[in-house]
Amino acid sequence: MGFYDTLRCHFPLPVAGANEQEFQTKSTPAQLCDAYEIRTDGTLWHQAYEMEDRSDPHAKGLGRFAGMATRVNQRWVPEPMSGELRFYTFRGADIFEFVGEMMSGRLVALTTVTPPGPRQVVAPPAPTSEEPSVAERDALGDRTVYGVVGVHARLLHYARVEQLLGEKSLHIANPIDLHDRIVAGLPRRTLVQLVEGLTCLQANEVLKALNVRPGAWHRIAAEQTGPVLDPECSARVWSLAETFVQAEEVLGGREDAERWMAAPAIGLNARRPIDLMATPQGTELVKTLLLRMANGVYA
Repeated sequence: MGFYDTLRCHFPLPVAGANEQEFQTKSTPAQLCDAYEIRTDGTLWHQAYEMEDRSDPHAKGLGRFAGMATRVNQRWVPEPMSGELRFYTFRGADIFEFVGEMMSGRLVALTTVTPPGPRQVVAPPAPTSEEPSVAERDALGDRTVYGVVGVHARLLHYARVEQLLGEKSLHIANPIDLHDRIVAGLPRRTLVQLVEGLTCLQANEVLKALNVRPGAWHRIAAEQTGPVLDPECSARVWSLAETFVQAEEVLGGREDAERWMAAPAIGLNARRPIDLMATPQGTELVKTLLLRMANGVYA
């Protein structure tokens, strides 16, 4: 069977009694019998900790191992995972199994596997007003907002990324749309717009974060209407733009977001966020820190 994590779901599940159960999951990152929970607002949280050796040095036999991996300083922190979150449990002869679709630590869709049920788009509360402002309407363009706060917030987030990339015609509405767009390739001009549109960072700093060599940059900048970017480059362009938008949403403005990305951050061991964006692992560190900042957790 191997290791697994446990999960409690406080977000309303469509099966009677399911919210009272403790689930197992092999989808979460830890896989060390760690505790996770989906809160009523649809956000995913992880009970983080440090390990200390509190074993008795004088113990004999198997007793020497007791306390070697004691968990200390336990606290709940946001878990910014994206992708499929499958969780399941048993109650007598009954099986409860669900698949959640997570985007940056937030539940965006839920499918009941057992007992069989339909996929439903979920809309957890978000700190965004239900009615978009004039600026938000401009960002959303002709996209449909279904009158649900969570859907509105997600569409607005995608629209802001597209604005930063100078490409309002992408019309990304959900994670599957985004995947398909990345595979098809983003237009070259999105990379040019991203590099040239940031005012607090030098072009070479942004290109380093995107793993784009100077020679390739000059060719792309000179032929913006040429072939689309390959999927790998497209994914990096979108991820960097999305991180800037996330920073803007947390810090309140584009200029503040750029300054934060360009300055050493305490939560990143005094490393500059922009310097960590060259790898998926570093990008995840930056996004995790921003998510914690949004929830008032800085360490």
